[in-house]
Amino acid sequence: MWQGRVSIAAAGLVLLLASASRAGAAGIVNGGFETGDFTGWTVQLHDANAPGGGTMQVGAQVLIGDDLFRDGSVQPGATPPQGRFFALISTMPEEDEPDGCPTTQSPFAVPPTDVDSDPYWEQDVTVLSQQFQVGVLPTVIQFSWSFLRGESGPTSLHDDFQVILTPIDPPGTPIQVLGQTAGAAFPPPYAGTFQVIDPSSFDNHFYEAVTDPAGGPVDCHFSPYGRTAFQQTTFTIPAPGLWEVTFFIGDDGGDARGDSGVLLDEVTLITSAPVPVISSNGVIALVCMLCCTMIIHLLWRRSPRTGMSAAMILLLATLSVVTLSRPTGALATEETNTAAEKGKSQDSMQVAARRAPRPPTPPPTRPPTPPATHPATPTPANTPTPIVSHP
Repeated sequence: MWQGRVSIAAAGLVLLLASASRAGAAGIVNGGFETGDFTGWTVQLHDANAPGGGTMQVGAQVLIGDDLFRDGSVQPGATPPQGRFFALISTMPEEDEPDGCPTTQSPFAVPPTDVDSDPYWEQDVTVLSQQFQVGVLPTVIQFSWSFLRGESGPTSLHDDFQVILTPIDPPGTPIQVLGQTAGAAFPPPYAGTFQVIDPSSFDNHFYEAVTDPAGGPVDCHFSPYGRTAFQQTTFTIPAPGLWEVTFFIGDDGGDARGDSGVLLDEVTLITSAPVPVISSNGVIALVCMLCCTMIIHLLWRRSPRTGMSAAMILLLATLSVVTLSRPTGALATEETNTAAEKGKSQDSMQVAARRAPRPPTPPPTRPPTPPATHPATPTPANTPTPIVSHP
């Protein structure tokens, strides 16, 4: 009876050491936008004048590569880093959109935000956000992005792209993961806190996104001053808990000229935790332990005293396995995009009907409109949330 228990205990130990269980992170839902829409995300759009009258909400679309035209006719205008879809958040529309497209509703509207701490507020703001749970450290958030520039020239302004992480539970101060701006400064030099994207990073093509969403007017986006290659940003989550990631883009200064945008893809949580495995010496010790178990079984039948001595050998073998089992340092990578996103058949996706490319819209040539400055002393209600820049 006793020797049977020893055998069962040894078998249980083998199973325990052979498996490495760990608590993961509740992942980003639809981080690759492969559902063809914004499932899992919270989207804050902005108002525009709808074609034919009325108001519509614009600023965010989920696209395939063929929805983006380069230089008026080249398709795909860009290829998603993974999968079939990517998201576009933008400051669209502007004043000079062609017929059938929405136009900016209020060029000098002043929303209560100034993310880059320069003298101007942002307008035509689009925000994409999602909350997620982190239970294991280290965990990093990773995403791919490409900036489409709509501003250029000595009298234009710039458009701002910001990514922040906000601790929700327990609550804390938002952390800036990324702060990028592209365009120019009016008057120069740029007086904000964001990093100015090097103009040589843009490919000098112009880009248009034109789709006909079901049940709504056409969405139109036009960035005439090039696109950066996709870049991947990785940031280490500093603490466990409930977090929110926020992607923000805004038209700085309210000039209502030039649609800047950002393509987003591969928003992913990666948990990099060492997984306990058995080293080569540990495997030898494990084999010895199993042999000892068999010897105990045989000796106990002859003499309980002898069996007890053999049990001590088993104990020493067990200690050897535990001692020689160590983390290898290999990363156990958990790609936490939801399984539902990957398992969904692309054939069943409801993708918006695509519109044929239109002739490219030339950049406006009329004199620039002076930018709208925000008050020198904003009211407390308009004071932006303080952001802690990541070193």
